[in-house]
Amino acid sequence: MKQACVLLALIGLCGCGGESMSTPAPIAVPAVKAPNLPTNWTATDLPPLPNSNAAQANAVNAAGRAVGYSVNNGLADATMWENGIPTELGPGVATAINDKDMTVGYRPGDGFMTVAVMWPGGDLGLLEGYDSTVATGINKKGVIVGVAYNSFDTSQQVAFKWTEKGGMQVVPGCQYALAINDKGQIAGIGTNFDAVICGGQDFGIPGAADALNNSGLAVGYSPFGDNAHAFVFPSTDLGPQSLATGVNDYGWVIGESFTPLGGAQARLSVRAHIARLFNPRLFGVSHPFVWSQKTGIVALGGIVTANGISGKRIVGATVTGDGSIHGVMLTGN
Repeated sequence: MKQACVLLALIGLCGCGGESMSTPAPIAVPAVKAPNLPTNWTATDLPPLPNSNAAQANAVNAAGRAVGYSVNNGLADATMWENGIPTELGPGVATAINDKDMTVGYRPGDGFMTVAVMWPGGDLGLLEGYDSTVATGINKKGVIVGVAYNSFDTSQQVAFKWTEKGGMQVVPGCQYALAINDKGQIAGIGTNFDAVICGGQDFGIPGAADALNNSGLAVGYSPFGDNAHAFVFPSTDLGPQSLATGVNDYGWVIGESFTPLGGAQARLSVRAHIARLFNPRLFGVSHPFVWSQKTGIVALGGIVTANGISGKRIVGATVTGDGSIHGVMLTGN
């Protein structure tokens, strides 16, 4: 779809191939008071909007409202689900939601341009010198983060932060801002291509910190040659051929491991991570999981992408009995 091509072009400038690296020794994740991982999960169908033929959920808030997108004739419409019922937000893709139901993402602009959007609210605008923006995260105070880039030269990009009072501003030292917590910490990719807390900790590992919780626990992945390993930063390695995509305040981490089609090794990179939001079968066979320090990795059934987590709710996509793709929410029992 057009929007997917835009994001592929944007993220392609940061392939994060890197050199082979030795696996860091795992370290203990800071202890938090948390329940045990659920042993059973109830799946709720998140169907496409009427007259659309596919959907995927990308994020969920504490009240259980999920956001993502539906696809109609190759074009995306941002979608919110409440109790499994879809509501159209507007053209584009919703990427994040806070507990006040403020939702962010982006809409298509002219040509291959994109414009960061908040629903309700409208366009967030552009940074001077850049013709496109994508919003990737929002916290409870309504602070929004994302990336600005030039559609004609995607080697030009920078992380941004937006506030109602200050508008859109550059985040120093980061070229991608991928998530923000309620304390205002921003997870992303530094200008040196390391996974970082923007303006704070550089984890010293090439890769992406693409989610963090309110304790500052960041997760993502690091490339190992043409492979990638999911990480709980700074050095808890969750294994090869995998991505970590979300973390809740219990310290539970969601992600996916992959069995590539045709036996070829999948190249997992920043480009691939964003692209998976638009094509759940991108890498071959996906194996979503949830991880805790106490339990380790536990496979998740009934879901083909695990994109967002809040409390005991996980959202992503599933393949239905007729082969179509719907959003889905797993609720832990």
